Amino acid sequence: IVAYFDLEGALLVANQNFADLLGYTIEALKSNDAVFFASEQKDPHFWENLSEGHEVTDDFRLLPLAGNEVWLHASFTPLKTTNGHVERILMLGTDTTEKKLVLEKLSLVANNTDNSVMITNKYGRIEYVNDGFANLTGYSAQEVIDRNPDSMLHGPKTDAHTVKRIH
Repeated sequence: IVAYFDLEGALLVANQNFADLLGYTIEALKSNDAVFFASEQKDPHFWENLSEGHEVTDDFRLLPLAGNEVWLHASFTPLKTTNGHVERILMLGTDTTEKKLVLEKLSLVANNTDNSVMITNKYGRIEYVNDGFANLTGYSAQEVIDRNPDSMLHGPKTDAHTVKRIH
């Protein structure tokens, strides 16, 4: 998904993938009536920070025309002129709705057990831990999300064969 925004957040250009995801035509997306970012995720300084040259990468909840929420993992990158002034913002994103829904379902199950549960992505980075994990390890979810679990799950007395299997 590709889109360009002006420094105030008005959509300038979007590809068909973005329009299809939200159920709008590209022309409708460009109108002021098309509100597609969920209001609770709006940082009042979001566009100001981008216009100052700060890049933002995060998950964003979007509100498509049909009403069912969708999730977008997106990077917003300020594009600068040759003299260094930010002129517009490039957004590159991936639809992560299905992944979010699966994680929500898994977390409902995991939150109702005392067992330690951790979910990692294909790169081995932690995406989710339940309260059982926090109780067992002493690490909060905020401390471990997007980290590799190696340093937290084995120590000097951990069996070397087990460590090798984990990798």
